[in-house]
Amino acid sequence: MAAFAFAVGQRAPVALLAGLAVAVGASLPATTTGMRVLWPVLVTDVRLRAAAYAVLATQFQVAMVMGPLLVSGLLLVGGPATVLLVAGGLAGGGGLLLAGTPVSRSWRPVPGTSRRRADRTSAGVRTLIAGSVGAGAAAGMLTVGVPAAATAQHSAALAGLLFAAFSAGELLGGIAYGGVSWRWSPARRLVAAQLATAGSMASLAWLVDAPLWMLPAMFAVGLSAAPVSITNSALLDDVAPPGALARGYTVMVAAGLLGSAGGNAAGGLLNRASDQAPLFATAAALMATVALWTALRRRTVETLTPVMPGD
Repeated sequence: MAAFAFAVGQRAPVALLAGLAVAVGASLPATTTGMRVLWPVLVTDVRLRAAAYAVLATQFQVAMVMGPLLVSGLLLVGGPATVLLVAGGLAGGGGLLLAGTPVSRSWRPVPGTSRRRADRTSAGVRTLIAGSVGAGAAAGMLTVGVPAAATAQHSAALAGLLFAAFSAGELLGGIAYGGVSWRWSPARRLVAAQLATAGSMASLAWLVDAPLWMLPAMFAVGLSAAPVSITNSALLDDVAPPGALARGYTVMVAAGLLGSAGGNAAGGLLNRASDQAPLFATAAALMATVALWTALRRRTVETLTPVMPGD
């Protein structure tokens, strides 16, 4: 990050800046993945896992809110180079703090699993990954549709308010979901949350001409989306083979990002062909399809007991 800041200040060629940007991304410490792997060690009670993952999701949302505010303040004080240097210090410092904790230093990979167990768990991982692709694509369409709707209403500030409503809903949803002792199985809760998200997205299609009513709708989308991500993470504990939790989590996140990129592209095409209502309706239909997929393959994630070392 420091090298990138220096190169920008020296007006380095674009090719060099692009290479340094790739190096920045490749060298960022995998603190989220590392923390995700350590949660089952820190929280041994399976009943408390949902609350633990809700804490992680809530913390992430707080960081997403605080990050832009910190950038704005640093830009006023020191300019873009200061932002890059502080970002590098925070990322590197956070990685070192996580790596230096006793639980991180004492963690060791667990033994492998039997082929039969691996086949069963792999089916569950495929269920979650495919669902992440679809959910990411629906979210990607919203990322395009919300600013387009704001532009159609001649209010650029509306987009920021709508995304703020989404973040507030996701933050509250994570806190509320983690604080409840649920009677439903995680798989059933996942399907219900996916259907709720689809319904909230569908409401946006009816409200594109009523921008103020879109605010509670976006809040509802965030409120239902938080349990989806939290439950996905909790179920990964049960279906990922021993020693493959970090890889499974990384692949699941990457699948969501790829789906989001596809959703951005599809959303752009739909927005160009018509207004935002069909775009939001398509996102809702895609999310409903994800819920159907999860319901049809519920046994792949519901019939397994948590994977233990040596199974």
